[in-house]
Amino acid sequence: MKRISLFCLLWAGATAHAAEPAPAQRPPTVLNLPLDVGVDAQGKVTDVVPDATVPEPLKPGLVRRASEWQFAPPMWQGQPAALRGRVLVRVQFAATTDGKTVAQIVDAKGSEPIKAFLGTEVPQFPQSAAKRGVGGTFVHTMRQGADGSLSDMQLLWSGGEGSKKKWATQFDGSLREVYAKARRQPVIINGQPMACHGQLTFHFSAIGPQEPPEPASEREAREAAIAAWRAATPDECPMLTLTTDVSGQLL
Repeated sequence: MKRISLFCLLWAGATAHAAEPAPAQRPPTVLNLPLDVGVDAQGKVTDVVPDATVPEPLKPGLVRRASEWQFAPPMWQGQPAALRGRVLVRVQFAATTDGKTVAQIVDAKGSEPIKAFLGTEVPQFPQSAAKRGVGGTFVHTMRQGADGSLSDMQLLWSGGEGSKKKWATQFDGSLREVYAKARRQPVIINGQPMACHGQLTFHFSAIGPQEPPEPASEREAREAAIAAWRAATPDECPMLTLTTDVSGQLL
């Protein structure tokens, strides 16, 4: 069996605005809390709307904190632009040595979630690969419609050689079926939903036998392929990039 996850790496750095409480023996509870955030062309926050899944007691503190954050000025076709997007905030609840519980931000990132699989299950990596503890990474490019629909999927990168490449070809077809029925978060630029071109990284890793780390040569080749695609894609779907250090902020 394999564990798989979609991800975009835009994690923010960290400095604390308040002293970190001394942890108790039990590990802290961590929640992933989505926020809908609007920023202007200078990256200043204009409004914050917590997702319906955010617990009510945490909403005021999250809105207050996020309203003070600064983002990199969003760019669209080479020009600064106002952008509305999703930010995923990790919050932990930790018990202090005096018995109190505090809610504290761990980090935050711009997020491009797949909104729904519309009844389609995420495909399983081929059993023959799973038994050998083989993992890997796929990078697909695609056109995203103004409604978040995906089309024109292209495989930009899949690592490995020999039998691993054969498994990758099998899995690529299954991923295309999922993407074709999925919906991405619509991109709102200057107040209007816009079509754009994006890329998604899909990683699967072994559970059980230890999977060897990705070779540096593969990682560098994957990063180079993504960089070349970005340089040739002026209408890449923009994401919110947080520049404020948020780790340690208390709610």
